[in-house]
Amino acid sequence: MILKGDQILDYKIDKIWQFIVNTDNLAKCLPNVKKLEKIENGFSAKIVVAIGFLKGTFDGKFTYSEVKEPNYLKINGEAKGMGSFVKLSLQINLSQEIDKTKFSWVADVSITGPLASIGNRYINDVAEKIVNDLFSCMLSNLK
Repeated sequence: MILKGDQILDYKIDKIWQFIVNTDNLAKCLPNVKKLEKIENGFSAKIVVAIGFLKGTFDGKFTYSEVKEPNYLKINGEAKGMGSFVKLSLQINLSQEIDKTKFSWVADVSITGPLASIGNRYINDVAEKIVNDLFSCMLSNLK
């Protein structure tokens, strides 16, 4: 499943880059993160997920597989929980546009297990909420 979006942010590219590569910022801004730890070349996370009538905890490991500061970041990860397995490849592109930055992202998500049977409708709704919460938190913390 491919999820993507973009947003124009009223901050310079360097400020946004420093924010997104800081694991403390991720821990503050990713919804329902119960634990996030920096590991070599990435981070591990324990995240509570609720999709439809299912709710549970996922344990995941995410690595920065490609870094081109300050324009491009690729994060690959895997998480297990609720009898399901999630594989993620996230690409973030930042481009400076005068005093603003265009933040574009594409996530390729593969889900197996009970969560996959729920269907894309619920998963897309949850993903959209996570992204909106992340951007809201990022904007309030960049000020």
